[in-house]
Amino acid sequence: MTKESLDEKIREALKFSQTDYLSFQEFNKRTGISTRAIRQNYDNWSDACSSNGIRSGPVQEEVSLETLASDFLSVVLKDGKIPSLHRLIRLTKRGEHVFSKKHEGYDNFRHKAIKYLFTAGLVKDANELELLQNVKFRIEPIQTPVCRMAMIFDPDGNTICIHKRNVK
Repeated sequence: MTKESLDEKIREALKFSQTDYLSFQEFNKRTGISTRAIRQNYDNWSDACSSNGIRSGPVQEEVSLETLASDFLSVVLKDGKIPSLHRLIRLTKRGEHVFSKKHEGYDNFRHKAIKYLFTAGLVKDANELELLQNVKFRIEPIQTPVCRMAMIFDPDGNTICIHKRNVK
């Protein structure tokens, strides 16, 4: 694709967006043009927009931890084990940066997702949490007057306490 035809497509997509900016997601939805075509002609999406006198929106809309954790849980329950980053990407059709780079690494995302699933009450019993974390419990999930909590062992044998304070 030539730079001129790409620029024309960018300007056309802005007309249909009915905003004063254009996100890459909106552009891609309207044209089907990938980031590869953008990178062949520009350094990034922002450069492509600014060279056309357009304010750029986000390259990809923000995806909440709640949504990502639910995606993660569905893959874990489908496979019966913690998925690799590549398997998670393939089954959820989301980019690597959503699970990895935005959360400072896949391991960090995995821990945040598991903690969220537990504290939100989406993981209700020890079997589901053990499947998620592949850990041994020191104390199974219990309800106390102050919080809901569980204690698990990490791979190095350290105890980790996960809890959610009760709402008054």
